[in-house]
Amino acid sequence: MNHISGVHMNIEARLRKIIACCLVFGMSWSVPSSAADETPYATGMQEIRLARLMPRDEQIMLRNMHAEYTMSIPVSARIGIEKGILRLKYTSSIALAAPRSQLRISLNDQVIAQIPLAPAKPDGNLVDIDVPPGLLAPGYNTLKFSTAQHYTLQGCENPYSPELWTQINTVDSKLMFDSTPQPIHARLSELSTLIDRKSSSDYELNILTATKKPRDVQLKWGSLIAQAAALRLDYMPLRVHHAIAGYRENGPPMRGERLSRFPHLEQSLLAGRDNILVGTKAELSPYLDSDLSGDISNSYLAIFPLDEDPKHFLLVVSGRDDNEVTRAAATLAYMNFNLPDSSSAKITNLKIPTLPPYAARSVVHENRTYQFSELGIQNTVLKGMSGDNTNKAKLEFWVPPDLFSAQNSDVVLSLHLASGAGLRPDSVLNIMLNDRFEQAIPLNNPNGTVYRDYKVMIPIRSFRPGRNTIDFDPSMMPLVSKDCEVIQERNLLATLFGDSTLSVPRAVHHVRMPDLALFSKTAFPYTVQPDGSDLAVHVADQDSDTIASAWMLTAKMAQLMGFPLPQSEFSFTVPQASKNLIVIGPYNRLDQRFRQAAPLLLGDSGKIPYLVQATSETNEPFTVQSAIAQTTQTQVLGDRHTAALQFESPLHPGKTVLAFTASNAQQLNRGIRTLMQPAAWNSLQGSIALWTEEEKSMQWQMAGEEYHVGEIGLISRLEYYFSNYPAYWIIGMIALIAILAVLTIYMLARFKRKHHPHVGDID
Repeated sequence: MNHISGVHMNIEARLRKIIACCLVFGMSWSVPSSAADETPYATGMQEIRLARLMPRDEQIMLRNMHAEYTMSIPVSARIGIEKGILRLKYTSSIALAAPRSQLRISLNDQVIAQIPLAPAKPDGNLVDIDVPPGLLAPGYNTLKFSTAQHYTLQGCENPYSPELWTQINTVDSKLMFDSTPQPIHARLSELSTLIDRKSSSDYELNILTATKKPRDVQLKWGSLIAQAAALRLDYMPLRVHHAIAGYRENGPPMRGERLSRFPHLEQSLLAGRDNILVGTKAELSPYLDSDLSGDISNSYLAIFPLDEDPKHFLLVVSGRDDNEVTRAAATLAYMNFNLPDSSSAKITNLKIPTLPPYAARSVVHENRTYQFSELGIQNTVLKGMSGDNTNKAKLEFWVPPDLFSAQNSDVVLSLHLASGAGLRPDSVLNIMLNDRFEQAIPLNNPNGTVYRDYKVMIPIRSFRPGRNTIDFDPSMMPLVSKDCEVIQERNLLATLFGDSTLSVPRAVHHVRMPDLALFSKTAFPYTVQPDGSDLAVHVADQDSDTIASAWMLTAKMAQLMGFPLPQSEFSFTVPQASKNLIVIGPYNRLDQRFRQAAPLLLGDSGKIPYLVQATSETNEPFTVQSAIAQTTQTQVLGDRHTAALQFESPLHPGKTVLAFTASNAQQLNRGIRTLMQPAAWNSLQGSIALWTEEEKSMQWQMAGEEYHVGEIGLISRLEYYFSNYPAYWIIGMIALIAILAVLTIYMLARFKRKHHPHVGDID
């Protein structure tokens, strides 16, 4: 009997192992399992192109006798650097005088290289510079390029001669680190260090759920968790992967001298990435040790090193029921301070703040005045002749995407400004809006000037939806600057004071749709209500690729706004509430109502609009006219393209649907990961956008019916239509003239009948 029982138990154990293996190999991952090869915290050489560290995709041009450019080098606290190399590709002018011209490179104010600038290689130079590992501290490190450039070995020279230049190729130049991952401090207070925007590549995160069939509420949990990660990454891309947790019967009870926290969680596919396990206590208990499971008595967060990869973490988000798990996930999204300083926490209450519509970081509203100090500019001193990237005052703010005001309305800058004495009359302070010149303030008083209320008018139509920047860029010249004379630069000063103001005129919220550009800049219209209460997300398939794609999209939206969207609705079925809707899934899984309403009809056979533009001579010569040629074709998307389609909701007029789709879930996930890159995301526009995984593959088109969003009064409505549709103005004026003419004829005839009834009509 004992023998039979033992055999039975042995067979049962084997069956459990087989089932566990099936679960392991059956986990639905949204990417291949070679996670360790993709992690930013791997052992070995890592590379960062200098172009990745710049605010714009451009080359560094160092002009004039003295020039410098400064950039920040991020170094994650999760890696230790054993060796660093700066591979620099640059080209200098062939007119430079070799013995005197040089490029100086410093890191955190310590010179690490001096390179002679010789004209011998006009096609470019490539040099490797050793970077002392001790100079690269965790955080942001300052890398500075400085030039001393001359075109003569003797006599006087013009310091601004056009042949004095050196260009650094930011695409081919790169920093290379030989690094090793460091042990992590598994505390909730360290989350902003662990989910680190200073990593050398995109941050990747596994989110694990614990039921075989995903539930609607799990979509919301995963979205809040992804938003929490994206908000910590600031503007850096996030890649999210979803899987169903795998169960194993017998895990190792000990990891060295440390107890296994997750003895029954299959971890073979988790190593190499950070992981978050989310679910109710009942769902997660099979994977946890008894102490950890017993500690879940409310909304619960706990973080530990992964048992089989202690240089990555596993974060548990749990509670006794769905509501407690939702509260724990939302708390994670709002945690932006280095507390609590422990590995676990129980959350008994979460009060989410009520924000007004159109809230965002540094937002400016209509009919309001803001001091520069409220928008980030304190009293700022601008120095010197050259307007390099550090010698500027930058005003950054966010404009609501659907703001409309009359065409002659202006945003008014009222400046408190002081300039130094002894400036040449052509000295100016240039004002740039989004890198476009708008106006200049003369600094031409040789005795110095103080402006108390200097008005600068910028038309409101010049501002773009979402983030705007106003740069105050000085160009100051000394009064004495002749050849062979000592140039005085210490008087080249201008101070912009923080009590200067920016005033926004009266405006209304009304905009023409569809417009994917508004979505890419501000997530409009889904974030008008900043808590996400007007957002519904319909995930049209239950596979991990589609789920992870939805999480990445909502995380990007929260990243744009600067705070999470806790009140948004998620569902595998079509939501019935009257909300703006995001639909994501393979096109054969989309609801037929959306497929019919979309400007691009998808399926085995679909309608494709082609834009036709022609220049024709009408009353106004050479008018460009647009039209749509509609075709019906097969194999619309193929297996390479991902599409974004925006159109008015067929379920709720006035609401917007934005559908992301592809031929299959795997291609959809690859396309969304490509879309998370800034170059692709910032290229979204029109009503139809198509792209592949290739860089700069985005194509767009405007098709489908127009509709308008926002509330507007009669006067503002007339202003809106006359401003945006000039033909309406012409028709309105013709109609008004006709009405006045008819009214004049009627009044003259009435006057005649009353005062001159016997006078006949004149033929």
